[in-house]
Amino acid sequence: MDDFLKNVSPELRLLLRAANPTDAPPDVNWSALDWPRVESLANWHQIQPLLFRTIRNEPQVPANFLQTMRSGATARAVGSMLLLKESGHLVQQLQAAGIASFLMKGALWATLYYDDIGLREFGDIDLFVDQPDMARSVIAMEKAGYVADRYRAYLLDDPARREMYFATDYQLPLVPIASQSIKSVELQWRVAYPRFSFALDWAELMDRPDELSLGGVAMRVPRSENQLLLMIIHHVGIEELDKLKYGVDLMMLLRKVGTRLDWDYVFSKAEEKGFRRMVTMGLQVVQKLDAEITFPKSVQIMLAASDNGRFITNALSHWEHTRPKPRTKSWQIVRHQLKYRDRWLDRGNMLRAHLDYFTKIGLLYHKARWYLQ
Repeated sequence: MDDFLKNVSPELRLLLRAANPTDAPPDVNWSALDWPRVESLANWHQIQPLLFRTIRNEPQVPANFLQTMRSGATARAVGSMLLLKESGHLVQQLQAAGIASFLMKGALWATLYYDDIGLREFGDIDLFVDQPDMARSVIAMEKAGYVADRYRAYLLDDPARREMYFATDYQLPLVPIASQSIKSVELQWRVAYPRFSFALDWAELMDRPDELSLGGVAMRVPRSENQLLLMIIHHVGIEELDKLKYGVDLMMLLRKVGTRLDWDYVFSKAEEKGFRRMVTMGLQVVQKLDAEITFPKSVQIMLAASDNGRFITNALSHWEHTRPKPRTKSWQIVRHQLKYRDRWLDRGNMLRAHLDYFTKIGLLYHKARWYLQ
């Protein structure tokens, strides 16, 4: 990690050490740290629990800062356990309605790849279902205590609008009817907006799934190769590895299962879908975070031949300086993918999908009507 750390601030250096304490230089200039900035960066990167693990026994840390981190880490650990328990309950509710689903992201990745579920920050529950099951899933989730917010309820109220919504979107945020502890549940039927052309469907994701018990609930989830692809799509393709948390997710997955992955499948599937280069981008950042992670010779050759320096420089800049939140993120994602999708065909498909989206006058009219009322 030494080259990666050469020109970063003391605050980011500390966070990088927290992300990977086993591969970090021991010299932290504690007296140079701006503690309010450390807290601000830790919040941005969503790694407060990892930071607390690193500093909890350091005498140089101000007592009030340590207490803030301790309180935050404890609250997040309790919240994570509540989310894990409710995740299992909701999977069971869908199963009882005859609907197959799998848990995504937060609670699943924290359980599978982190030493302690409390070390990964997440704040909601993501469940993936097959698109034909969405209408029944909405009914099942209402029985479980979660409903669409007023905006989505308006879009779903009319059958024609509902079909256009399911055709052009990828997730349905739900809010609890009564619960104060769970803020949001999301039903997904795609991995991203269809206009971004990441076309991994239910059948592909659930090909040869893993079976596990999560929170005492038996469930099937995509196998490790598909979990990696899901991380690449979200963390690299959508979020541009803007936050250290995303790089840590990839690092933790590769530490746990990297030596067992079918790399031929990973790269052939990514190439088929047009984001093979994004896989190399993610893996190269992981190499910066943890030099102990190794890859098969064929993957090493591929990474050596991949010039992703511009992307890595931009990601590090966002780690250091954060990034302003745009009014609408869609154009930011489009620009990113125009730079880094594999082929002009992939870029053309994405642009055509956006043009097609803007022909959905019936849906766009009602979206505009809602926001302008």
